[in-house]
Amino acid sequence: MKQVLHYYKTKMEPASQYRQSCEAILGSQYVNTSESVTKAAQTATFDTLQQVPFVIQPGSPEQVQECVKLAQKLGISLYPISQGLNWGYGSKVPCETHNVLMDLSRLNHINVDERNATVTLGPGVTQQQLFDYLRSNHPSLMVSLTGSSPHASIIGNALDAGYGNGQHVIRWDRVISLEAILPSGEWVKTGFDRFPKASTARISQYGPGPDLKGLFRQSNLGIVTEMTLELPVLPEYLQVFYFSIDDESRLTPLIEVLQNLKRSGVIQGNWSLFNGYRILAETSQYPWLETEGITPLDRQFMLKSLQKQNIPVWSGLYNGVFAIYSPSLLHARSTQLYIMAAINDSVDRLESVTVDQTQIKRLRWNPHIEIPGITHNILKGRLLTFAGIQGQGSIRVGYWRKQSCIPDTMHLDRDGCGFIWMALTAPSSGEDALTIVRVLEQFFLHYGFEPMIVLDGINPREMYVMAALVYDRETPGQDQQALQCFERAAQELRAMGYYQYRLPMPISSLAALGEPVDDSASVFAKLQSSLNPNHILAPGRYMAGF
Repeated sequence: MKQVLHYYKTKMEPASQYRQSCEAILGSQYVNTSESVTKAAQTATFDTLQQVPFVIQPGSPEQVQECVKLAQKLGISLYPISQGLNWGYGSKVPCETHNVLMDLSRLNHINVDERNATVTLGPGVTQQQLFDYLRSNHPSLMVSLTGSSPHASIIGNALDAGYGNGQHVIRWDRVISLEAILPSGEWVKTGFDRFPKASTARISQYGPGPDLKGLFRQSNLGIVTEMTLELPVLPEYLQVFYFSIDDESRLTPLIEVLQNLKRSGVIQGNWSLFNGYRILAETSQYPWLETEGITPLDRQFMLKSLQKQNIPVWSGLYNGVFAIYSPSLLHARSTQLYIMAAINDSVDRLESVTVDQTQIKRLRWNPHIEIPGITHNILKGRLLTFAGIQGQGSIRVGYWRKQSCIPDTMHLDRDGCGFIWMALTAPSSGEDALTIVRVLEQFFLHYGFEPMIVLDGINPREMYVMAALVYDRETPGQDQQALQCFERAAQELRAMGYYQYRLPMPISSLAALGEPVDDSASVFAKLQSSLNPNHILAPGRYMAGF
C-alpha cells in the first residue's frame, strides 16, 4: 500500500506544478478544473474511458509555446483541440487518459487578403465566424462549408482531412502555409513565411527545400497556431442540380456519367449521392410509433416514409446533388443544357435551380428568402451550403434514434447522441460503390442500425464513402453494439482493399489498419522519436503502434 501511495504522490506532483504554472502564464480563469468542464472534455458520441484532469486555454502562440515547453520539462501529456466539435471522430476526447486538454479556441484572429483571395486565421476560428467576417468585410469571397456544426474549426477540419462542398472540396489542398509549435517548443513556419520581408509569404504554397506542411496533417508532431488558406470567389451564377434513382442497378451508369463530368471539368466541385436512409434522417426522426419500437427500419418502410416527406426530386433510393459555378449567364445556360442532356437518361428525376450573385448576397443576410423552384428546406439547405451560406449543416441526423424532440441548439455530445463515422476512400466507380454499400448494409442491419451512406466524388479518380452509425447512447448496450458493428465492417472492408482515410481516434489508430507493405512504420517511429520523443503531445493520435 505504501508503494501505491508513493506512486500517486509522485505522479500528482508534476500535474499540480504544471497546473499552477499554467495559471501564472495564462491567468487562473484560463485553467479550468471544474467537474462540468472536465466531464464534457471526456464525452464523445461513442463510449470513451479517457480522463481529463483539467483544461488550459492559451490566448496566443507565445502562450502555447510556453505551455508546451513546460509540459516537456515536467513530462505532462497535452491534447490540443481547436473547438472540440469533431463529432463522429472523437469530439474533444484525448486518445489516452490523463492528458491535459489544450483548448485553442481563444486563437481566433482573422486576416483576409482580398486581392489574392486568402485568409490567415487561428485554430479557434469557426465556420460561422469566418462566414460572418466575409459577409461583412469581404463580400466578394466565400467559404466552402462542411456539413458539420457552424461552430466547428476551419483549421481543425483541414488538419484532420475534412472536406467541404462546392468549389474547394479538400480543405488541405487549399492550405498555403502554416505555423506550428513542436513538442520541443520550437516554432516553425512553412513556405516563404519563414523568410523576412518575403513578398510571396502567405501567397506561395511551397518555399525552397522540403515542404513541412504535411508533417502536421493527421499527426501529433506539432500544434498548428495559424494557417493561410485559399478562399473561393463568389460566382456570378450558381446552379444546383438535384436528381435521384429508384433502382440500385442504375448506380453504376450514373456514377460513370458523374465522373465523366468531373474529369472533363464541367463539375468543378464534388458530386454527392445520399441513400434514402440518410435523407430521411435529415428530415425526420425514427418512426417509433409506426414501427412499435422495432429496429432497424427496413428498406421498404424507409422508402414509404421518405415519400411522405414530399421532397421534390429526392424520393429515391439514391438522391444526388452537385453545383456549377458560372462567370456569366451564357456559361450558366449552356452548361445547364449540356448537363441535362448528359445526365437525363441515367436518372429517374432531375431538376436544377439557378441563382445569381445578387440573390446570393441577399440570402447571406436573410436565408429565409424564398428561392424560385425550391419548395423544401433540405433542398434549400444544399443550395445555401454550395453558396457558402452557413446554416446548421446536417447535425440533426445525429438525433435520428433519439426519442425526445430535437433541441433548438443541437450538441451531439451533450445530448447523448450516438454517432460514429466510417470514412472510406475508394476508386470512383459504380462497381466499387455497390461492393462497399452491400457490405455496409449487411453489417449495419445485422447489428440493428440503419445504413446511412453518402457517396462523394471528390476528384476525377476517387470517391469518399461516408457511413454514419447513428444510435441513442441512453439505450443500454447500444455503445457496445455500435463498436462491434464498426470494427467488423471496417475489418471486412479492409480485407477487400477499402481503407478508412479518417479515424475515430479514441477507439482506433493507424495500427488498426494493419501492417504496411513498406517501411513507413519505422519512418513514422523515427519522426516520433525525433520530434515528439517523450510523447507529450497527443500520445496515440494516429501514430499509436509506431
